[in-house]
Amino acid sequence: MNKARWWGLLMLAVAATALGEEILLKDGTKVVGRMASIKDNKIQVETPYGKMQVLRGDIQSITFPENQASASSPEARSVTLVDEALDGNNYVNRTEKFALTVPIEWKVQPELRKTGAIAGLSSPSEMQFVIVAQEEVSASLEGYKGLVDLQLRADLANYEVVSDSAVTIDARPAALLNYRGLAGQAKNFPVHYLTGIVGYEGRFVRITAWCAEPLFKESQRVLENIIFSYHELPEPTVSSTKSP
Repeated sequence: MNKARWWGLLMLAVAATALGEEILLKDGTKVVGRMASIKDNKIQVETPYGKMQVLRGDIQSITFPENQASASSPEARSVTLVDEALDGNNYVNRTEKFALTVPIEWKVQPELRKTGAIAGLSSPSEMQFVIVAQEEVSASLEGYKGLVDLQLRADLANYEVVSDSAVTIDARPAALLNYRGLAGQAKNFPVHYLTGIVGYEGRFVRITAWCAEPLFKESQRVLENIIFSYHELPEPTVSSTKSP
C-alpha cells in the first residue's frame, strides 16, 4: 500500500472517534442540537425548538454534522487557526491551553482538525496519529463513556473493546479505552485505537491515538505515553506594579 493511500485511510478512520451533535434515533428520527446533560439513561438535548430528553437506548448514532461535508467543500478545506507550537518533544496549544509530550520528530497535522479536533499530530512516517477533542457536556465519567461507546459501535464495523481501565490523566480520575474495528468509508480498514477521557468542569477532553492494527503492538507504549502526558496549562498570572 503506498503512503498516500495509507494516509487517506487513516485520515478517514479518525472520524469514527468523534462524539457529535447530530443524533439519529432507531425509529429514523434525527435530532440536531447540543447535548446539555446526561442523567441515568436520559440525555437532555438543546435544540432550536427548545429542550428535549432522549433515552440512550433509543439512539442509533451520534455524529458531527461537519464530518459529513464533502472533502472538496470550503468547509472541509478550511482549518481554524490555532496558536500552537512543537518544540522538540513538547507540544503546546496556547489557544486551548494544554500541552502534550510526543516523541522527537513527530509533527503537527493541522488537517486532522477538520474532523472537529482541537489538535492533531502524527509520527514522522504518518503511521501513528493523535488528536485532542473536547465536548461541553454535563455528565459523569461513566455516562460520557457510554455515549462514546454508543458512537463507536455505530461507526466502526467489527467494533471490539479490548480493555476499559480507570487511570489518572492531568492528576484527575480518567478512563483509558482500548478498542479496534474496521474504519474508513467502506469500513474495511483494520484500525486500533486508544482513547483517554478526562473530565473538567462542564466538559470532557478526549485524547485519541490510533494506528493500523498490525502496528499496534509496537506502537502501544508510545501512544499511551502521549495520552498520559496531557495536561492543562495554568492561567497566566498578571503581575501588578505600584506607582512610586
